[in-house]
Amino acid sequence: MAPNQALKAFTSLSIILLAISVSIEAKPQQKQTNIVFYMHDIIAGQNATAVAVAGIGNKPWKALEFDKSAIWMTMSLVFTNKKFNGSTLEIQGSDMFSVKPREVAVVSGTRKFRLAKGYALMETAFANLSTFNSILKWNVTVFHY
Repeated sequence: MAPNQALKAFTSLSIILLAISVSIEAKPQQKQTNIVFYMHDIIAGQNATAVAVAGIGNKPWKALEFDKSAIWMTMSLVFTNKKFNGSTLEIQGSDMFSVKPREVAVVSGTRKFRLAKGYALMETAFANLSTFNSILKWNVTVFHY
């Protein structure tokens, strides 16, 4: 190989390696945020906090299975605290009552949680079976940029 061709090959290879290293360096670091909160899921009474969106008769949710051991849920979390004010997380999935802890997916987010993905674990902290009112403990793990 002539010296001139070797220099051109070396220069081309150097430029390619530089471009690869710059693109690797430019990748933003993914963050992990863990959030724990309690949700008062009040269906009955004058101070109801849950709204019946779909269901049969007086049932507030649509059962996914014949034995009614799960519901399909979708929920938007809207943050009002200083750190995440105006940001949202979208949660959805099959809430299978027999599984402990129950798990659903974090599928998206806005503002501080753009490109969010993750999971949410929930446990029933309190349940009134006659009114279907409950308090759920949520443990949400979110990966975002």
